[in-house]
Amino acid sequence: MDIRTAIWEAIESCGGPVSFDEDGTIYKFSACIQPISYGAQASGQPEQTRFGTADSKQFVYYGPLKNGGELVEEGTVLKQGEQVYVVQLCRDFCWKGKAVFRWAALIKQEDFDGTVYEN
Repeated sequence: MDIRTAIWEAIESCGGPVSFDEDGTIYKFSACIQPISYGAQASGQPEQTRFGTADSKQFVYYGPLKNGGELVEEGTVLKQGEQVYVVQLCRDFCWKGKAVFRWAALIKQEDFDGTVYEN
């Protein structure tokens, strides 16, 4: 099995359905969205790191580069279940010079501007 297949299978098994609307087209695919700091959410207290306090309102996204995942970019509004997130930063993870998945930093949409949008 090659690295792209292994990563796609991991995203499929660990992730969940994600959707977003771009120019009237709804894209749906599997992706992983998880809080950046598990410790801060579990304890209810901000987690201290050697760089300062971790923000438990930030999330990380791991998604495919197909089925619409390749269109995820900064500013994209993603929906997973009832949660809505805004992409703040995204980059492709490359292996041997080829992009194999997309990584992004997210915040909950209501933390971005106080408004919740429906997809």
